[in-house]
Amino acid sequence: MQVTLVFADGQEARIAVDAETSVLDAAKASGFALKCDCTLGLCGSCKAICRSGTFVLDYSDGLTIMERRRSYVLTCVMHPTSDCRLELPYRLAEITAQLQCGVTGTVSRIERVSTEVCRLVVDAPDAAALRFEPGQYVSIGVPGTGAARSYSFANPPGTAQIEFFVRLIPGGVMSEYLRSEVTPGARIELSAPNGVFRLRDLRGPVLMIAGGTGLAPMLSMLSCIVREGRPHGPVRLLFGVNRFEDLFCLERLKEYRSRMHDFSYEIAIRDHDERWSGNNGYVTELLKAADLHGGDIDVYICGPPAMSEDACARLSRHGVTDERIFVEKFAATGSTRAP
Repeated sequence: MQVTLVFADGQEARIAVDAETSVLDAAKASGFALKCDCTLGLCGSCKAICRSGTFVLDYSDGLTIMERRRSYVLTCVMHPTSDCRLELPYRLAEITAQLQCGVTGTVSRIERVSTEVCRLVVDAPDAAALRFEPGQYVSIGVPGTGAARSYSFANPPGTAQIEFFVRLIPGGVMSEYLRSEVTPGARIELSAPNGVFRLRDLRGPVLMIAGGTGLAPMLSMLSCIVREGRPHGPVRLLFGVNRFEDLFCLERLKEYRSRMHDFSYEIAIRDHDERWSGNNGYVTELLKAADLHGGDIDVYICGPPAMSEDACARLSRHGVTDERIFVEKFAATGSTRAP
């Protein structure tokens, strides 16, 4: 079958795909390193829209119900059964960024910022070589294990210090390393940046919805807006955690509120706690029609799959189209994209 790849800048490429090969693998064999993450159909980072043709998917958990109805596909598990035309949500030029080499960094700081979240700061003199966009992530090798886990940048691009927020999971290979083995000065390997979740041009109101460590890429986006002084319309952040003890980076959010001319945020904690006088419940319950500007808004979502799906469903009911919703979902802990 012939598959035509249409990139966001209008450029096109045609590849041949046989019945046993995924579109992702066929594209790679043809010299096109399409964006991907888990390669298991879970994370959704390789999704595209099939504008014509028929296909089968080996797996579809990386898509929401609405995306499946609207002919979204996951190129890593897609097998065309006819000639197809796919629209990809990024420019052809962005593929070359995936081919860059990673860097070696040195751990400069490791600290608990909540009961289950650790802040990891890495000094990387060659950090300028990591040409990432706010919202993207990088894979970090766990020394002595041969394993790697992926985490979103929490810092803006172009800084020598790279920051991550890691959820500490019992038995997790990275979690155990950070709990008991890592010390300042330890050297770790960082891959080239990856991911299609990124800050777009600020063309109007922006809403960010973050669950747990899904706050990290939002911090990268916000810090980029602040540092570069980007003109922007209203920017609103909804941040949700399970327990009071899970809150982190509140002082940073206050700083952004003081430095941005139209930034606000609201927090929800699922479990009731006497120490908390704010919102109780799920973060998606904070979504209000009045904050969505009649659907004329860009929405960034990062968090657990259930949160992301609920948010997308609520946004759709309020008239926000798929083209204005950008999602980064956590895949299973054992995959390459860990929360």
